[in-house]
Amino acid sequence: ATSPLLAGGLATKTPARSQSTATQKTLRVAVVQMLVGSDKATNLKNAERLVNQACDGNADVVVLPEIWNSPYAVDQFRKHAEPIGHECGPSVSLLKTLAKERNVWIVGGSVPELSDDKVYNTSPIINSDGVLVEKHRKVHLFDIDVPGKIRFFESETLTGGDSATVTPLTEEHAL
Repeated sequence: ATSPLLAGGLATKTPARSQSTATQKTLRVAVVQMLVGSDKATNLKNAERLVNQACDGNADVVVLPEIWNSPYAVDQFRKHAEPIGHECGPSVSLLKTLAKERNVWIVGGSVPELSDDKVYNTSPIINSDGVLVEKHRKVHLFDIDVPGKIRFFESETLTGGDSATVTPLTEEHAL
């Protein structure tokens, strides 16, 4: 059975979840948690392993964590940033390949995106054909200053997005 997809036309491949039917309204979502370090290649290998594990569990959609390819630190975002769009860096390229190979939608949590010399905290959305159908740039950046305790300002490195993002997934669901 297949699930009709609104973005990118109708799906003709068997869904990742073998018991799915065109009339079934259940959407199986796998939310990935992972440890992230400073080595991007290791982060990508870990993400690949965890996406495959989620697909083995019959996920229809796999959601990765925020900034899964890089340490979550303002001094690391630019260093790990990559393009997301017509040209994609290694993180989104990996997700596109996995989505197509495993016939699953992937919400790429977020990765630092470099665009016009600005860095955004961007969530790529990839359909089961491996196509980047949308990206969402985080609008509300996290800035905190508790004197004597913590100071962390995403806005020192990141540029905020300017809109909400909704992407049709199936006739019954949107991301």
